[in-house]
Amino acid sequence: MNVKEMQQLLENESDGNELYDLLIDCGKKYSWTPQEKNQLKNIIVKICDDPSEQARSAAIRVLCFYWGMEEFRDKAWEMFSYDKDDDVRSDALISWANTYRKQNKASVMKTLYSILENKNTEVNIRETAYRCIFYVSPLTPESRPNQISDWDHFDENVDWKLIEKLISEAQ
Repeated sequence: MNVKEMQQLLENESDGNELYDLLIDCGKKYSWTPQEKNQLKNIIVKICDDPSEQARSAAIRVLCFYWGMEEFRDKAWEMFSYDKDDDVRSDALISWANTYRKQNKASVMKTLYSILENKNTEVNIRETAYRCIFYVSPLTPESRPNQISDWDHFDENVDWKLIEKLISEAQ
């Protein structure tokens, strides 16, 4: 598929599930050049405001998670902060954090920590913040704790000491 075909498909698809699949393929399956990504990004950022939760999630993931486009960092944060759907918020948070991947940035890790420790926040979003701290840290994937799936005992499973150590050593 070439970039013009992808543009047409993205512009003309109205079904949220189909748009989701198309976006995920666009982000993961195709090796676009920087110029081609540049051609597609304006269409994709518009989809971040689509009525479909799946399409919004996929759009921000393409821009910030798969493609790492820092210019959409603020859009990802806005979606995390204001979207009504928790899955979209979680994907937006992962996408935002990915733009800081391995930068060991203390301010970002502290922001994620504040989300993690807020017990009024949905547990899936807290768990996302937990994982994101490790994305931003210099830890290798093998050194990171596993994802927490026991949400009934979430706080007991968080490695608080490790998180605090990472933040204290961050720049």
